[in-house]
Amino acid sequence: MPTKLQIMRTEAGLCCCGRSRDEPFKKCLTCRKAQRQQERKNWGKRKFFNLRDRDRDAGRITVVPPNYMDHTFLSGLRVSQHNKCHYCTVPMQTANMMMADGLTVERLDNNQPHLKSNCVLACHTCNVHRVGDGINHNWLQKRQLENRFRRLMAEISTQKNFEY
Repeated sequence: MPTKLQIMRTEAGLCCCGRSRDEPFKKCLTCRKAQRQQERKNWGKRKFFNLRDRDRDAGRITVVPPNYMDHTFLSGLRVSQHNKCHYCTVPMQTANMMMADGLTVERLDNNQPHLKSNCVLACHTCNVHRVGDGINHNWLQKRQLENRFRRLMAEISTQKNFEY
C-alpha cells in the first residue's frame, strides 16, 4: 500500500526517491539502474525461490530436502560452467532470462525436483528444445556449428591483414 507521500510524488511526476522521473517510466534513471544492479546481484536467490515454488506447486516436494539446490550452489555451478550453456557453450546472461541466451536451470530428470545432482545450467533455447533428453540431438549439433562459425568470423574480422 503506497503512503500518502508516495501518492503525492507520483501525482507530481516524481520518483519514489523525490527526483523527477522520466515520462514513460515509473522511476527515475538512478532508481532504475539501482534496481537492475540489485536484480543482477541477486539472480541466484530469485531463481532459487522461483524454482522451489514451482516444485511445490507441481507436487515434486512438500518440504525442501537437504540436497536441494540453493543460490550458493547456483553461483558455484555458474562459475564451474564458465557462465556457458551446458550443451551449446554459448555465454549466458541473467538480465532477461527469457531471451535466447538467458540463464535457466534444467532438470536432467523431469520427474525429480531441482536437486543438486539433477541440475545443469542451460541457455533458454536449449532448455526449451529439450536438448538434455536427447530428443533434439541434430538441432544441438547444428547450433554448436553455428556458434563455432560465429566465433571464427568474429576472430577473422578482428585480424588486420587477413588473406583468404
